[in-house]
Amino acid sequence: MAEATCLLDGLGTVIASSPLIWTKPQGFADQDRFLNGAAQIQTPLDQVELVTALKGIEAQLKRVKTVNRAGPRTIDLDLIQFNGQVQDPHYTGHSYLRLPVCAVLSKGDHPLSEAQSADAKLCSQLAKLPDWSLDEDALEREWTFQNFATALDFINRVGAIAEALNHHPDLRLHSYKCVEARLYSHSEQRVTARDVQLAIAIEPLAKQA
Repeated sequence: MAEATCLLDGLGTVIASSPLIWTKPQGFADQDRFLNGAAQIQTPLDQVELVTALKGIEAQLKRVKTVNRAGPRTIDLDLIQFNGQVQDPHYTGHSYLRLPVCAVLSKGDHPLSEAQSADAKLCSQLAKLPDWSLDEDALEREWTFQNFATALDFINRVGAIAEALNHHPDLRLHSYKCVEARLYSHSEQRVTARDVQLAIAIEPLAKQA
């Protein structure tokens, strides 16, 4: 990601960049997590020249395209907006794209809606939770404990905090000592600041277990 930012700066000037957030892979689950971010650049290139240059950067960073477009890759550079015009109309439906883009727009002179401002703030908050992964409409993490009793005690501790915050996660105990947590705001069917608050509260509990 750092190399890509430097190479983007070679196409003009990077004038804003977003925090980086970890997300679960989409379309092909059997791979590592993805790191997502957005950058805004000022460039003398026109749109066609810019897209060509972006593909050149991908090649320089050794991206290998395969039949599985959702598979692992070293870098993936997409043009979301150009001169204020949206080029990818589907980006607003994908939180791993929408949140970083809103974070970049918030650093400029762009008037943001209330929802966009909330997404920009959420992106910054998620960047501080590198062990959690954004999965479209939920925030997820898994822990492995020493034994069943420790894992069960952890769940009970999480439950107590969830009750105090009146915000309840989905918890799953499997393989006798592994716990998965999935956080999302049921009323909005998406990740919100309440989920971040709960994730931050849960973090110390695993270290105490």
